Amino acid sequence: MPTAVETVAEEIREKITSNSTEDEIRQYLVKVAAGASDADMRESFKTMLRSGKQSDCYAINVLAAGMFAVLPGSKYLMPGETGAYKVNPFLHKLRKAMLGCAEINGKLEENSTKYIFYPEFLTISLSGIRPRVAAIARAHAGMGPKNDELTCLYSLGGYFDKKTSEGAVKVTGSGGTTCIMTARAIYHAAGAKMIGQRVPTVNTPLGMNVELGVPSVKTSSVKKDGIWKEVTNPVVTVERSDRVEFKGGFDENHEDVRPRLELGDIYLVDGDGVHKFLMRGQGALAGHVGIIVGITGETYSTVDGGAGMGAEIHLSENRKMFFKRDVGWTFTNASSSFSQAEIDLIDEYMKGFQSDSAVVQWFQTNAQGAGYLANYNTAKANYDKAVQQNNQQLTKLHGQALQALLNNARRLIRMMKANTVGEVRTIQGWWKPDRYEELAYAGTDTVLGWLGAGPK
Repeated sequence: MPTAVETVAEEIREKITSNSTEDEIRQYLVKVAAGASDADMRESFKTMLRSGKQSDCYAINVLAAGMFAVLPGSKYLMPGETGAYKVNPFLHKLRKAMLGCAEINGKLEENSTKYIFYPEFLTISLSGIRPRVAAIARAHAGMGPKNDELTCLYSLGGYFDKKTSEGAVKVTGSGGTTCIMTARAIYHAAGAKMIGQRVPTVNTPLGMNVELGVPSVKTSSVKKDGIWKEVTNPVVTVERSDRVEFKGGFDENHEDVRPRLELGDIYLVDGDGVHKFLMRGQGALAGHVGIIVGITGETYSTVDGGAGMGAEIHLSENRKMFFKRDVGWTFTNASSSFSQAEIDLIDEYMKGFQSDSAVVQWFQTNAQGAGYLANYNTAKANYDKAVQQNNQQLTKLHGQALQALLNNARRLIRMMKANTVGEVRTIQGWWKPDRYEELAYAGTDTVLGWLGAGPK
């Protein structure tokens, strides 16, 4: 007669399928963790690993997760067709279940610094870390706070539990910078170890040079209070080389020295001189990082966190790199950075559009506003009709639609004004995935070794 724990192992094989829910999987993780040392369950696990049957791939991963807090994956659990990557749906549910399983969280946190958490991307077509970086980045493009795939991604391989990671997905303001969070998380998911000696925080308050790792430092002489001192500052892995020192400052940019970005690189764009801020003001710095996910000739595709309203991940296809005289190399759609004086000028200009009537007048007199006018007239008519009918529900609904249209117009007006000042952000440097220590893969032979069975 089989033991109770052995029955659980057989039950997992029979009951867990691609359609199993996260909660169903988590309940089995708890049971496996509780009986992890049971000899009968371990023997059943060895048999499944050695057989490698497609019908056992779900049970194998649940048993490995509950017993050792790792994911061996399977050749039957793939990320999708080449060029249309997505996380494997079953492994995604299992990852979330692992994050929410308190019984394995300690071991999972430890293993996040050692083993790959996204084994479905370890395929022949994605051999090497650079293609994996690009594939995982593309798999998460188009996502935002409502996508629970980001809960797993921002967990850094399970270092953060489910509750903490869900909080990370919602970070949009001063608590962190989602472009850095996204780049760091994608690198770690692809196998570049992003957890070092410093204890990481779920968001990224210490900035890109700390959160993305700095393999090198730069020493320079600084005069303070009449005394020259040597100071050491972190720098990105590769600095821009088109800029040269001229009369004590970096005043000359050279078009013939073009940045040579590669697939999987994290690029940095930033403002120069006084142009160090984003248009929204409040001290928001202009530095931004994204990942190169495709290169065709001199055309690049990038995946960028911090897009939209600040917490979305966007894919930008077919971006050209161009040189602006006296500024440097940049991408199309790199947007601009601003000085504080320019931000003050924009803010002062926008005071003239605080009233709804001023925005409506802009609709009527500005060519760019003409497209809004018909929609505004319809929304205003619907609102006025609801008011006349004393229908409070419709009044609220149409009032919200009307204000949303007016606020969207204000954003456009602000952007148009910003286009008359500021300066384009330039490529300042980049990080390379193959310069990081790589995480290991806890595959079948590794797990069999932990079970005391040796390779299959």
